Amino acid sequence: MNPEVGGSVGIFDAGIGGLPLAAVLRRRAPQHRLVYLGDAARRPYGPHPGTEVARFLGQAEQFFVRAGCDAWVIACNTASVVAAEADVGEIPFVDMVSAVREAVRTAPEGPVGVLATAGTVASGALPRALPEREVFQVATEELLRLAEEGGGDDPVRLRCLARRAMEQITAAGCTSAVLACTDFTCILDTMRAAAPGFALIDPLESAADLTLGLLQKPGSPRADQGDLYCLTGPHPTDGVAFARVFGLTLPPVRTVTIDNDLIGVHHRE
Repeated sequence: MNPEVGGSVGIFDAGIGGLPLAAVLRRRAPQHRLVYLGDAARRPYGPHPGTEVARFLGQAEQFFVRAGCDAWVIACNTASVVAAEADVGEIPFVDMVSAVREAVRTAPEGPVGVLATAGTVASGALPRALPEREVFQVATEELLRLAEEGGGDDPVRLRCLARRAMEQITAAGCTSAVLACTDFTCILDTMRAAAPGFALIDPLESAADLTLGLLQKPGSPRADQGDLYCLTGPHPTDGVAFARVFGLTLPPVRTVTIDNDLIGVHHRE
């Protein structure tokens, strides 16, 4: 594919945490059509068994196939760690484990901390992806639930949880920390304030690099269609307004069904 012509890229997350990545893709390659899918009806993914999340991934890919996407990115870290077990690969995809591995290449020498959901931590996927590094993991489930809602209505609690997580990372002797969930992008300022001057690694740009690399390969020309913003159920945060914070203009949300034979066909505005 000629990268200047553009194609269609899918962005998948359990909620709206993948919207900052969609914004980066739009900023760096505005010629591409964006198809966003958030599985809000089954969020959060952290407590779900890995086999169940793997099944969700298969359903998501079929949605993107039917939407005419040339490639897609699994913006959810919890889903990314089970991608190898999922029935996916009909179209090229990027997962956040690969993005983390790329992002850590430029991290300071020394042990790397990982802040993630309980599911990501339990999988052990990130330590396996970083064999050359000592990795210390911290599950931050409550912090991430608040992060996805932009801090919710309890900013004091948000700051307390962020500070506690960073204290565990620094006490373990880590020289950097990977924000291994896209929801962290929503509270980057809070995370930086929790440990001033500490090296925080947000793999968002690495995920964009890998995704755009796929879109430079042969594929379909961009369909003469606009972007899509789809959720499988209600979300407590207005994603359209949230996306504007990152400079991304989205169309009105569509509620879609992806867990049956009518995948991607029926929707309501």
